[in-house]
Amino acid sequence: TTCAFILKSEAPSLIISDSHPHSIAVADFNNDNLPDIVVPNSGTNSLGIFLRLDNTTFKDQITYSTGSGSLPYAVGVADFNHDQQIDIAVANYGANNIGIFLGI
Repeated sequence: TTCAFILKSEAPSLIISDSHPHSIAVADFNNDNLPDIVVPNSGTNSLGIFLRLDNTTFKDQITYSTGSGSLPYAVGVADFNHDQQIDIAVANYGANNIGIFLGI
C-alpha cells in the first residue's frame, strides 16, 4: 500500500485585529461547514468571531462584550449544553472568572 501526500504552498490569509487577541479557537459557528475563528480581545474586553467566507477570506470581526475590565485571555469551544450549537468559554483574566456564551 502506498500513501501519497500533495502539499501546496500558499500565502497565509491575514486577519488584522488591533484589539490584542491572545489565543484562538476554531469551530463552525454558522453551520456552513467552513471553520470559523474566535479570539479573546483583551484590548477591547470582547470576543471576536471571524466567519469564513471561502478558502481564503473571512468576514469582518463580529464582537461580543465580555464586560468592562474583564481582560479575556483564552477561549475554548464545545457544545456545552448539548443543543447542537457551538458554545464558547472565555477565561477572563481581569475579572478572575470564566464566561460562557451559548449558541453564538
